[in-house]
Amino acid sequence: MNNLIDQLPCPVLITDAMGHIFMANTNLLQLVGGYAEEWDKKSLNDLLPPASRIFLQTHLWPILYHEAQVQEIHMQIYDSQKQSIPVLVNCQRSFYNGQESYSWVFFVAHERSRFEAELLKAKEAAQASERAKSEFLAAMSHEIRTPMNGVLGMLGLLEKSKLDDSQRHRIHVAQSSATSLLGLINDILDFSKIEAGKMELEMLEFDLKHELEVFAEFTEFKGKEKGLKLILDTDNIMYPNIISDPGRLRQILSNLAGNALKFTHEGHIKIQASLKKEDERYGRLRIDVIDTGIGIAYEKIDTLFEAFTQADGSTTRKYGGTGLGLSIVKKLCALMGGFVSATSIPGEGSTFSVDLKVGLGSDQVIVQSTEEEFNQDSISWPSDIRILLVEDNTTNQLVAQGMLNSLGLYADIVSNGLEALEAIQISTDSQPYSIVLMDCQMPEMDGYDATHAIRVGKAGEENKQLPIIAMTANAMQGDREKCTLAGMDDYIAKPINLSVLKSALIKWILKGEKPVQSNHKQAVIKKAVSADLALWDEADALHRLGNNGVLLNKIIKSFMNDGPNALSALVKSLKENNSHDAQLHAHSLKGAAGNVGALKLQEIARQLEEAAKDENFSEIEAGFVKCETILNETLKIFETHLAKEVKPAVRKKRLDSVQMAIKLQNLKKELKNGMMIDTKALGIFVEYTNELFTEKIGKLKEYVEKLETDKGITLIDTIMSELESF
Repeated sequence: MNNLIDQLPCPVLITDAMGHIFMANTNLLQLVGGYAEEWDKKSLNDLLPPASRIFLQTHLWPILYHEAQVQEIHMQIYDSQKQSIPVLVNCQRSFYNGQESYSWVFFVAHERSRFEAELLKAKEAAQASERAKSEFLAAMSHEIRTPMNGVLGMLGLLEKSKLDDSQRHRIHVAQSSATSLLGLINDILDFSKIEAGKMELEMLEFDLKHELEVFAEFTEFKGKEKGLKLILDTDNIMYPNIISDPGRLRQILSNLAGNALKFTHEGHIKIQASLKKEDERYGRLRIDVIDTGIGIAYEKIDTLFEAFTQADGSTTRKYGGTGLGLSIVKKLCALMGGFVSATSIPGEGSTFSVDLKVGLGSDQVIVQSTEEEFNQDSISWPSDIRILLVEDNTTNQLVAQGMLNSLGLYADIVSNGLEALEAIQISTDSQPYSIVLMDCQMPEMDGYDATHAIRVGKAGEENKQLPIIAMTANAMQGDREKCTLAGMDDYIAKPINLSVLKSALIKWILKGEKPVQSNHKQAVIKKAVSADLALWDEADALHRLGNNGVLLNKIIKSFMNDGPNALSALVKSLKENNSHDAQLHAHSLKGAAGNVGALKLQEIARQLEEAAKDENFSEIEAGFVKCETILNETLKIFETHLAKEVKPAVRKKRLDSVQMAIKLQNLKKELKNGMMIDTKALGIFVEYTNELFTEKIGKLKEYVEKLETDKGITLIDTIMSELESF
C-alpha cells in the first residue's frame, strides 16, 4: 500500500480523524520539505497557515465527519521555504493499516495544469493510435478487395465458357468461397471506416415500403430453403417517402434478418415497421426483426453488440461468423441518429429493434391506389405556368420532360447555370418562369452557384424569390442542408419518381393546394426486384414514368448514347489521374442508369464514384472493367427490347394471403347483407403474380358486378380454402 501511494504523481497525505499523520508520499515531502520520519510525528495543522487551520477546524472536519469526502477545496499550505502556496484539496475517508483514516490529495495550481496537459496528450495519442489502426484496416481491406473483385470477375467469365459438370461445380465452390471472403472483407472495411470516422451516409429520398418489400422478397426466398415463413408488416408506415441512406438501411436489415435466418430452424421471421412523424421535417422509423429461433441468454444480451462477440464460443463453431455484424449495426444506427436493442427468451426466439431518425420526403400524403397515383386530370394547373429545367445530361432531360408532359406540363431546357441565369432574365420581358427544376452538378456553373446568383439578383430583382427545386443523384449526408443554404426551396432525389415530382409541383405552383383524391385508401404494393440487382428492372422504370412505354423507349435510346460517352469520359479521367472528373462522370453514369432502371450498372457506378472520391485509382481501374462489362450487357438487353413491339407493362401485385383473407371475409359479409359493392374501391380486383388466383378473383368480380350474390359467396369460400396454395 505504501509503495502504491508513494508512486502517485501528486502530493498525498494519510491522517487519522484528529489530523495526526500516518504517511506522506515522496511528492508531498518534495513540496513541503523534510523527511518521512519527521512527519510521522507531526499533524496536518503543521502544514497549514493560520487561516487554513481555522478553515480546517470550522468547515472541513465537520463536512468530512458527516459526508466522508470533500472535493476541490481551495486552501493554502506551506512549501519547503515556509511560503504559503494555493492548492486544491480532495479528501476521502478510508482505512490505512486497519484503522480509519483520511486520504488527502493536494493539487498545486501549475502542477494540476501539467497533469491535465499530460492526460490530454495521452488521450490524443490513444485516439491517434486507434485511428491509425482503423485506417490500416481500411487500407488493407481496400487492397485485398481489389484483387478479390478481379477473382470474382474472372470466375464469372470462366463460368460462361464451355464446362463439364465437374468443372462447373468447382467454379461454383470457388465463387461461393470468394463471395464469403469478400463479405468478410467488406465487414472489416465498414467496421474500420466507422471507427476511423470515415463512414459517410448517402441521404436519398426513397419509397420505404417498396424498399422493405424488395428486401423481404429476397429474405423470403432464403427462408423457404429452411422451411421458414416470412411476415412483412408495413401497415403502420403512413408516409410513402423518407430521406435516409437506403444502402445502410439494407445493411442493417441484412445483418439482423441474416442472424434470424441463421438461428431459426422452424417457425417464422417477422419484419415489422412503423414510421411516426416527429415534426414537419423528421420522423422516427422503428423496425423489429422477430424470430422463433434458439434465443439468447439474458446475461449475454449486453455483450452482443461488441465487436467480435457472439453469444458463446459454440455459436462460432456451429454457425460461423466473425461477431462483427451486430457491432456494425450498432455503429450504423448511431451514425443514422438512432439505436438498436434486443430482447430474447432462450428456446422461444429473439426480437432485434432499430430506431432511426429519418427525414420525411417531399410527398407526405398517404399512398393512394394505382388508379389515382398518376391522375393528372384531378389537377387544374394555372394557364400561365412556365417551367425551366436546368440539366446537362440528355437522358435526364428526357426523363424530366417526359414526366412533366404526363402531368400536362412542359419545360424549357438549358444545360448549365449560366444559361439558366440568361433564360430567367430574358423571360421577364415576356412570360416569367413560375418555377425552376435545378440539377446540382453541371459544368461551367453548377446548381448551387446558379441558385445563389438568382437569390442575389443576378437574374433580375423580380426573380430573387423564384421557387427553385433541386434535383440531384445520391446526395451525401448534409446535402439537403447544402441545397437550403444555397437558397433552394425544395429537393428531389434522382432517379426521379413521378409522384414525388408531382407533389413538389403542387406544393410550389399551387401553393399547397391538394388535387382531388379518391376516398380509396388501399396502399400500392409495388413489385419487388431481385436483391441480386437485375441488369434491368423494366417494371420499376415504367412505374416511375407513369407506365409510359413510349417515353421509356426514348430515354433508353438516349441512354444508349450517353452511357458509353460517360464511360469514355471516365477512361480519359483515369489516364489523366483526374479524380474530380472521374467522380463527376461516374456520378453522371449512375444517375442515367438509375433513370432507365439499370440497377446493376447504377450500383457499380456508385462504387466507382465513391472510389474516385477517395482517390483510390487502383479500385477505380478494377471496377471500370466490371462496369464496362455490365454496360455492354445492359445495352444488349436494350437493343433486344427496342427491337420488339412496345407493349404496355402491367404491374402485377404480389398476393398477401393474410390481408386477402380479411378483405374476402368483409366482402362476404357485405354480400350477405345485400350491400352495393364498388369493385374499384375494394382494391383486390387487379392482376396478381399468381395467374390462377388472378383468374379466380376476376370471376368473383364478374359475379359481384352482375349481382350474382350466391355464386359470389360460394366462390369466396372456395378461394378462402385455397389461399395458402396460391
